[in-house]
Amino acid sequence: MSHVHWHVIPRYEWDPQPQSPIWVRPKEERNTGVEQKRLEQLTNQLKAGFNELSSKAT
Repeated sequence: MSHVHWHVIPRYEWDPQPQSPIWVRPKEERNTGVEQKRLEQLTNQLKAGFNELSSKAT
């Protein structure tokens, strides 16, 4: 089954390695400080958006 796989990761002007994958940075730097409830809200919004796009593609 074909599929699209995306990582949505913001990058910042101060990022010391903007062309490198985010997971090469130390874990402390990857902690965004986003609370779990807000993280779940954002995840649900992304899923809804992808589902909407997916339904239009078929």
